[in-house]
Amino acid sequence: MLYELLYTSVARREWSFNELIKLIEKSREKNLRLNITGLLVYHNREFMQILEGEKETVLELYDTIANDQRHTAVRIFWEHPISERGFSNWAMGFINTEKLDMSTLTGYSRFLQEGFHSSEISRRTIGKKLILNLKEQLLDRSRN
Repeated sequence: MLYELLYTSVARREWSFNELIKLIEKSREKNLRLNITGLLVYHNREFMQILEGEKETVLELYDTIANDQRHTAVRIFWEHPISERGFSNWAMGFINTEKLDMSTLTGYSRFLQEGFHSSEISRRTIGKKLILNLKEQLLDRSRN
């Protein structure tokens, strides 16, 4: 059964550009092996990530993430079965709202600019609706 899980956490300290790049590269390699897709958002020491895949695999990966000492306050925000993936072409999409020039990354996505109208994302699940709401809030903040 396909499953999506959205969690939030707070990094114990600010992450550097290079640390974020290494995290994404490692995550993409692991997610490809596990057949996990999703999106990771980083903003002001806070992470939000949506994971998609087989339920058991998603829950096992979440347990690994929840026990990672690099962050705290790890909380599941949403989890639910899904009929299809919303991020099927993304081993792990990534958004750093503060410092990262995403166009320099392999797998760069114009998510904040284009939202879910892209051909990369076909249908909206609850998790995607939550992420889209975050996108709108972040864009509103950046305009003010």
